Amino acid sequence: MILYFSGTGNSLYIAKKMAEKLNDRIVSIADLVNKGQHKISVKADESIGFVYPVIACAPPDIVTNFVKKVVFDGYDNNYLYSVYNCAGSPEYTSRIMKEAGEKAGLKICGFFDVLMPGNYITQKRHLPPEKVQEYLDHCDERIAQIVSDVEKQVCNYKKEKHSFLLSYGLHKLAVLEKTEKFIVDDTCVGCGKCADICSTQAITMQGKKPVREEKRCAFCLGCVNVCPTRALNVGNKTQGNPQYINPYYDGKARGVCQL
Repeated sequence: MILYFSGTGNSLYIAKKMAEKLNDRIVSIADLVNKGQHKISVKADESIGFVYPVIACAPPDIVTNFVKKVVFDGYDNNYLYSVYNCAGSPEYTSRIMKEAGEKAGLKICGFFDVLMPGNYITQKRHLPPEKVQEYLDHCDERIAQIVSDVEKQVCNYKKEKHSFLLSYGLHKLAVLEKTEKFIVDDTCVGCGKCADICSTQAITMQGKKPVREEKRCAFCLGCVNVCPTRALNVGNKTQGNPQYINPYYDGKARGVCQL
C-alpha cells in the first residue's frame, strides 16, 4: 500500500509510478483524513509506504498527524518506508517521520528522496525553468531506484546533519502563513480549478468565487499554483511568483485521488 499526500501533483506522480512497478495500490491520505478514517486493513506481508512533499523543511502536518493516528489492522512488523520530494534541503524530514511513526508504534525504516520542482511560491527564491526541467527529466530514474530498494526492503535511516531550527522552528513559522488572508481579486473567472485541486476540501465555490476554510487547509498552495488568471494569492507573498503544477497532473483531486 502506498499512502500519499499531494498538493500540485509531484507526490501523486511518484505514487502512481511506484504502484505501477510494484503492482501496488495507492490511497490518498487527504481522502482518509476527510472521512475521519484512521484504521486501514493490511496484509501480513504488505509493504506500507508514505509519499509526500517537503513543506518548509519538514513533512506536511497533515501527513505527520495521520501517521501518529493511523492503525493498521493486520500489521505484523510490515516493512514501512517514506518517500519525500523537494526542490531544496529536506533538513530533518526523515527524522520527523521516523519519530511520528514511533509514536504510533510503527517502525519506518526505509527513507528515500526524489528531487522535484517546488511549488512553495510564498518565497521569492525559486528554481529557474531549466532546473525544473532537469528535475523532471531525472525523476523516473530515481523512482526506479527507490522501487528496487523497496522490493529488497532496504532499511537505511541515517541521522541527518541538518538544522534543527529550520525543521522544527522555521516550519512552524511558515505554517502560520496559512493564517494570512487568501485574496481573490477581480480577475477570478469562477472556473473552480482551485476547489478541484484542494484535496482537503478546504475550498468551496460560493457565488462563483472561492472561499477557504482555514482549519482544513494544508497550505500546499495547489490553489494558488493552479489559478489560470493569478486571481488567488496569499496576501502579497505569492503575487508575480512563477506557478508550478506537475505536467502530468490534471489538477482534479476530488473523487479521483483514491485508486
